[in-house]
Amino acid sequence: MEYETVMDMHEARRIAAEWAEHPDGVELYEFELGFVAQRIDIRPEQEQDLGAASAVIDRGSGALTLWPSLAAPLVADLYRTEMLAQHRFPEQTRAMLRLGGWRPGRDVSQVVRDWWGGGAGPAMPRAAAAVLGEFGGLRMRTLRLELVPQRTATAPPAVGDGDRVLIGRLGGDPLWLDPAGAVWRGESMAAAGFDELLVALCED
Repeated sequence: MEYETVMDMHEARRIAAEWAEHPDGVELYEFELGFVAQRIDIRPEQEQDLGAASAVIDRGSGALTLWPSLAAPLVADLYRTEMLAQHRFPEQTRAMLRLGGWRPGRDVSQVVRDWWGGGAGPAMPRAAAAVLGEFGGLRMRTLRLELVPQRTATAPPAVGDGDRVLIGRLGGDPLWLDPAGAVWRGESMAAAGFDELLVALCED
């Protein structure tokens, strides 16, 4: 991901100082996409504010956004993940996915592995493991989309012709993923990839 660099440490510190409005100042953590700004609080720990927000100043635009009170490298990781999601999905798609329980960096791969068999038997095809590891278990009522595994589901995972994996249902129709990553609604191809399907459903 490339940005036109318009921010340097000096300019980032000026923006951070305006945001901080704190007598003890602010410290910056620089990473490739920008700067994490956090207020410096020299008061005794018991007197410090709990949950004080961090800020990220984008290297390319100078835009300042608020983030949780975490260690600066963790905030930087959250920002990287969010920026990747913005390049991956349009805004409306991201909003719909968040309402359904998805978030950038979501990982339920261990749950999916346990549901598949916990290592016993054949491995889940790579394409299905990637999709379900991120989106497994989501139920998006607005889109009429439900992905396995659901908590109430007790049936073993289904594998169809050509090693297609049943990953859920869309509008009551079975939703399959083939080894190449294409999505099938019943016996008709619905999209060349799962991301493409999500965008088509959310932007329709």
